[in-house]
Amino acid sequence: METRTFLYIILSVVALILIAQYFIYKTKDVIHSYSNEKNEWSELICKSEMKILKKYAGEIPFGPIFIHLKTDVQNIFKKEFFSNWFYKTDKGVLFQKWNSNPLKKKNLQNITSELIYIDFMSRKEVVVLSDIKSFWLEIKKDEKNHLILVMNNVTSKEELKLSIPE
Repeated sequence: METRTFLYIILSVVALILIAQYFIYKTKDVIHSYSNEKNEWSELICKSEMKILKKYAGEIPFGPIFIHLKTDVQNIFKKEFFSNWFYKTDKGVLFQKWNSNPLKKKNLQNITSELIYIDFMSRKEVVVLSDIKSFWLEIKKDEKNHLILVMNNVTSKEELKLSIPE
């Protein structure tokens, strides 16, 4: 009777080890395939006038993801860092562009960004707001359908009415 119990325990331990190895290898495959996808350009916005592509640039632990952008045909973006946040309008798109590489900064409190607007027809970049010190942005509309930018930091929340070139 003791031998049979001992064999059941050994078989159970071996089965648990095999199951654990299966899940570990399966997880590694998923992570590996995701990292390959992150290093490729993928479509972010496609309008008849312009196609904007994005590529993963990095992320801050417990913080935002950063991307590089480029446009099809003639690229209007340099190798700059953008937040993965954007807001699309009928005639263009808003992006948060960082003034320096946020991934190399040790003190993130001193880093700033700009809110830029890209017009689809003219393919021009217009700075809507500068010296933004927030990683988390949101757009909402007021009762008159004006765009309101909500900047949410850990310590404060600020709302600003935006005027976008039409």
